[in-house]
Amino acid sequence: MSIEDAEIDELLNLRRKCKRFRILVVGRANAGKTTICQKMCNTTEQPVVYDANAKGNVVNVSPTSKRGVHDINAEITYPNNPGYVFHDSNGMESGSVTEKDTVMSFIRSRRETMDLQEQLHAIWFCIPMDDSRPLLESERSFFMESRSGVPVVLVFTKCDALETRYFDWDGETDIEAQMDLARQRSVEELERLKVIVNSSTRPPNGVVELYDMHKPEDEDHPCASAKALVDKTAECLDVSVLRVLFMSVQSKHLELCAKYAIRDFIDRKHRNLSSAKKIERYLLSYYPLLPYVR
Repeated sequence: MSIEDAEIDELLNLRRKCKRFRILVVGRANAGKTTICQKMCNTTEQPVVYDANAKGNVVNVSPTSKRGVHDINAEITYPNNPGYVFHDSNGMESGSVTEKDTVMSFIRSRRETMDLQEQLHAIWFCIPMDDSRPLLESERSFFMESRSGVPVVLVFTKCDALETRYFDWDGETDIEAQMDLARQRSVEELERLKVIVNSSTRPPNGVVELYDMHKPEDEDHPCASAKALVDKTAECLDVSVLRVLFMSVQSKHLELCAKYAIRDFIDRKHRNLSSAKKIERYLLSYYPLLPYVR
């Protein structure tokens, strides 16, 4: 058996043992975090939240006045796709040292565990663009800290709201010209924020902009599926087994499974795979079809 054959066997075995991809979603209340998680799981249902004591107890998540306040250790799942496990932070709006320390401690503890299924695999840091202060100094400070090697995607949410804010039509001037101007100003503001964050000591591994997340996923709203976030997250995963795990957990965008399976196959130069069947096994490991991969 060649090294490549053995590596594929190990990859498939890890997939069989680890069936969950764990993501920390950081962001202030109303940043669109729940909507993102629902889109990832292709559902509009409310999540099932398990307590932080590893006892599997379901937490009551009925809407309350404390919306947005969560125990970061609680596991947020959706029955439509149990392969995703989300953790929600309270955000860092107040600039509290305690909030920041809680997030950093969680990242370290999850990264140090030896169980791949219990490790933290990625972080989505959400910045809502419908806020008059889109990037707080307390949020920027996150990008000055070590994340113990966990890849971070900076997610600008509600970017369509930014365009709306900049749209100023008096009812007489050319409306198309005003819409173009609003889009241009929106792009300039996003670029300004990217420069600020990317100049930090530890910038994000990737940046993505989300539009129309509150709209249905159809031909009129191609951005509503958050495909860009799936693509960027996969791109930021520099460990092959994590990318395979992530692509096989997400089941909405099979074209991305093909993209990364082929790209990684070429990049890793699997020249010694001895048969078409073994090449097939490698490529299919990126798809949510594991029971059929032998």
